[in-house]
Formats: sequence, structure tokens, C-alpha cells
Amino acid sequence: DSCFTNKWVSESLCSLLGYDDAEDFKLCTGSKDKSFIIPEDFEQISASLKAQLSVGNTYSLEYRVKKKNGDVIWVADMGSLTKDTDGEKVIYCFISDITERKNRELMISKANREVENQTKFLTQLYNTVPCGILQFTTDESHSIVSLNRMVWEFYGYSSREEYIDSVKSPVRLVLENDRENILGIIDSLSLGVGTVSYTRETQKRSGERAWISVIMERIVNADGLEVIQAVFTDITEMMLLQLAQRKENQLENKLLRAAISVAYPLIMSVNLTKNTYKCFVDEQSGYSFSNEGDYDKLIRLSAERAYPSYRDEYESKFLKENVINRFNSGEKEIYMELKQ
Repeated sequence: DSCFTNKWVSESLCSLLGYDDAEDFKLCTGSKDKSFIIPEDFEQISASLKAQLSVGNTYSLEYRVKKKNGDVIWVADMGSLTKDTDGEKVIYCFISDITERKNRELMISKANREVENQTKFLTQLYNTVPCGILQFTTDESHSIVSLNRMVWEFYGYSSREEYIDSVKSPVRLVLENDRENILGIIDSLSLGVGTVSYTRETQKRSGERAWISVIMERIVNADGLEVIQAVFTDITEMMLLQLAQRKENQLENKLLRAAISVAYPLIMSVNLTKNTYKCFVDEQSGYSFSNEGDYDKLIRLSAERAYPSYRDEYESKFLKENVINRFNSGEKEIYMELKQ
């Protein structure tokens, strides 16, 4: 029936469920199995029981029950549908405690889920981390073993397969003038010794110039294969800025040297915060002081060499605090002239 009312129960089952005897069991449960089966499990096993008996006379179930003292255990229930001596359709069943086994299975299942979740997380991280990661063999072919999404996207390929079919080995993407050096680095790597870092220029599929910073080491991968692992980051934007800055600095230096040679006997940079100066000429046209040093000291030394009538005005304009005051008041270009 809908409550699994029992006509008879063994003493061993009563003991398993924590009851003193059949009378104690009947008194506490009303002889209804539904009373000790965990409610969340009852609907499920009822449906499973009906489904199994619809195709045969036997069934097998696993579910949770509550003992008399409130403890919950797992049981295995195996039985068959037949007629008893009264001619009534009944189920004869054998129930055993499988709590220990079920707990082990649940622990294993939980561990497997955790491993699966961690694998998904690491795979997602592997494919989305903003750096290229690839592994290749240690032999002369340097064939690609594995790589993440960043690698083929950085070089302008649409898929992993397209990259591998076209490239075969990452060494092929090394520029000719760097290849011998990079092969030397690869050959020098030993298992467990550590990493080697370097920066090199490369070329994308479109022909566009790019620069990468690489960390390379020799490792044993997850499949037990000894490989070379290279991790690279895209530093193209930084390198282009540095090249542009270098070019600009070279131009500025040329212009500055030209200006020095034709316009000024002396040009210096003054750090008012630190009260220091630094000259930008190699020849100082006879000035007898060092190329760098204390700014106020330089001004006082220079004032001593000026005509007496100029000294007060000279110091009032060019000592550190006075220069700061002039600048703060709006005088952005400050020129210094010393008449000797």
C-alpha cells in the first residue's frame, strides 16, 4: 500500500533500526515502513519500486532510514513480489545496513566532483590567462605537445589545429637572427635546474612586428613526458613606446648638442627639490666647478666671482627659494646670466 504497511518484521530488523522487539517497533512506527524512511527518499523509492515491479517480480533499492534514536543510516532493500499463505499480494524483502559503504561512495563522489570542478577551473584559467603557454618536445624536432588559446590567438590563427598544422614547432616562429641563440638556450635547459628568461622580437601571421617576454624551463608534464615549457607575455606595446622614446631622446640629444655648440656656453638641469644641478656640456668654456653638485652652493660661488654691483641682485634671483618663488608667481622661463 501507499505506506508500505508490514504484516511481519524480523527481530534482526527491529534490532537494526534500534527497537527492542517487534512490539516496540509496532508501537513506534504503526507497522508502517513510511514512518522510518526519510521523507525525501520515500517518493523516489516508491516510484522506483513501481517501475521495477512493472517489468518483473523483484526489485533492489537503496535509501536512508531513521533509527529509533534519530540516527540516520543507509540501507539496501532487495525483495520480490509474491502471494503469502493468506492469498494476499505481499513483498518479501531483505534489508541490510550499507552506511559504511555508502559513506565511502559519497566521499569518493564528493572528491570526484571537487576534482572535476578544479579541472574545469584550471582549464578555464589555462585558456583565459593573459599569457601564452606551450610545451614542446626536447628532441631536435621540438614538436608541439600542448598549448593554450592565447598562443594561437596572439600569432593570428583561428584555432589550435590551424596553428599546429601551420607552425609544427615554435622554433619556426623565431626570427632568423635569434634562432641560434634560442636553440642554444633550449639545449642548455636541464630537468629541475630552473627557468631561463629572455625577450625577443617575433612576427605574427599577418607580418606585424611583435615582442614577447619568455620564461622557459624543462619539466615533466602531467602525462609523464619530459618537455620544454615556454610561457610568454605580449610586451609589444611597451617595446614600441620604448623605441619611440629612444628615438625621441636621440633627436632631443642631437638638438641639445647643436644648441649647446651654437648658442650657450653652459646648460644645466636643476632639481630644486633636492637642491642639485647637473651640467649637459663636456666643455665648460673655462668654468672651474664640477659638472654636478649643490645648487645653492654653486650660486653663492658664482656670486663671489661676479662684479660687486651684480651680487645682491644675482643671489636674490637665483638662489633656490627665490627661483621657486619666481616660478610660482608665473615666470615659467628663467634665464641666468653671470658677468665676470
